[in-house]
Amino acid sequence: MSTFYADASVSIRDDLAEAHRLTVEGWARPGNWWSAAERLAMIDEVRRARTSDEMPPWVRATTIDGLTDRAGPLPEAAIDAVWRLTNHPGTLTEDWYRETIARGLRPEAYVELVGVVATANCLDVFADAIGVDSRPLPAAAEGEPDQTTMPGVAVSTHWVPTAPVKGANVGKALTSVPVAAEAWRRLSDAQYVPPEALIKDLAWSRGALDRMQVELLAARTSLLNECFY
Repeated sequence: MSTFYADASVSIRDDLAEAHRLTVEGWARPGNWWSAAERLAMIDEVRRARTSDEMPPWVRATTIDGLTDRAGPLPEAAIDAVWRLTNHPGTLTEDWYRETIARGLRPEAYVELVGVVATANCLDVFADAIGVDSRPLPAAAEGEPDQTTMPGVAVSTHWVPTAPVKGANVGKALTSVPVAAEAWRRLSDAQYVPPEALIKDLAWSRGALDRMQVELLAARTSLLNECFY
């Protein structure tokens, strides 16, 4: 029995709790394009954004005094991206993305930021749903980002560069950054359907839900979140 959600009043599958534990640990390690301290600062900004008063998507969070940690390790372009991704993901446009990159973010750094923000929102919304506090953050590990990207990356079917891998477009989005792709796959396997069953096994089931029920919940969640795909 996992102790990661020992404070929950409901039973959490061990494999799911373990995936969440590894995700939190991963936030505190250097990524491919951001340091551990910068990655943890992204989580802090996600949590500020989720608990702030709603503001229009076109307002940059860094233009409001006292709203963000502008003295922290993140550049303002990254802070504003975290807030927009957290509170208004359905409003993203290619023009906004290009403007964000023009403010000094490398495309791969933006991809890694998207991965951190997405996983942070995922775990914090889950914590809300089961009635526990957001998981505490570990101390930042030492070390520098290794600036690794996947070979053959190019802008093709996405705004961002992606690796030349087969599969659904939604599964390619983070592939230019190994640490982001790994984190996404870990949560997708635990929370949705593992890749070996995705196409070939429509009778797959996990626990109390069969495949059709999983797909119904996934489709409804995507709709409510205004998912592009």
